[in-house]
Amino acid sequence: MYIIYPDQDLMDEMNCNSFTVNQLKNELIKHNLLLEENMPSGHSDRLYPLRVSEIYK
Repeated sequence: MYIIYPDQDLMDEMNCNSFTVNQLKNELIKHNLLLEENMPSGHSDRLYPLRVSEIYK
């Protein structure tokens, strides 16, 4: 399962810049919580959450 979430949308949602978005994604990757697949130019990268848990009950 993957998510397509453009960096611009992440920046808008989190009210931050691209540097911060990339830092946060890299931190998740470092802790084996996210895998990012680079797509061809003009397409958003695919984000694969590696640990999905139920957060709503």
